[in-house]
Amino acid sequence: MQHLIKKIKHTLCRYHMIQKGDLVVVGVSGGPDSVCLLRVLNEIRHDFNMDLIAAHFNHGLRPLEDDAETRFVEMLSASLDLP
Repeated sequence: MQHLIKKIKHTLCRYHMIQKGDLVVVGVSGGPDSVCLLRVLNEIRHDFNMDLIAAHFNHGLRPLEDDAETRFVEMLSASLDLP
């Protein structure tokens, strides 16, 4: 995991994607890609002195899964102490 985090930090710096002090809003669907992104950005947020917000929108397109995904993202955000 540390190799991935180092590579992402390098990419963010190289392409000036995040500046120190930025507010970053992460769209989190509850799937593995967005959860990984949120976890990595949370891991490095202090290095960039960034504020991080997890955003989730329940489109209501998959009634059997949407509510569970929303609860999962709420619990994940709370566990990371993120709004």
